[in-house]
Amino acid sequence: MKKYIYLGILTTFSLVLSLFEQMINLSIMIPGAKIGLSNIIILSIIALYSMKDGLFVALLKSFLLMLLTGSVTGFFYSVSGGIISVLVMGLAYEYFRKYLSFIGISVLGSISHLLSQMVVARYVLGTNKIFVYFPILTMVGIPTGIVVGIMAHFLTKHLRNLLKAGIH
Repeated sequence: MKKYIYLGILTTFSLVLSLFEQMINLSIMIPGAKIGLSNIIILSIIALYSMKDGLFVALLKSFLLMLLTGSVTGFFYSVSGGIISVLVMGLAYEYFRKYLSFIGISVLGSISHLLSQMVVARYVLGTNKIFVYFPILTMVGIPTGIVVGIMAHFLTKHLRNLLKAGIH
């Protein structure tokens, strides 16, 4: 039962970070660019609980974000990126955490998120020319993935300590 309370709180934090990120709006400088702050929470959930729980929170966050912002088109970009990045980060964490840090796992999640959104954009816009933009977004996605990975590492470490200490 406590796990679901924690997941509810973490979902709320994920949603708040997504809303905050919309206020930052990197898209002014680089259209489509976002930091991916909610992935701090998602990666921590994968590490603390499971990929399945991370996927549930990512999907719920995307749905709630759509309800709050009214952006149905944004939902399709968000949910596709969320599903793919959670699967990539979850599998990387499960099978490669001995070789990859949170930073490496986060960068993989960032790049896979971008790529899945590019695929959605390809179908929305009806052209393959959109993929020309992928290297530019990747130049933003790698540094933001690094920052998210660092933050997720510290958040996960802190939450593990709280859970071990029995602080609820």
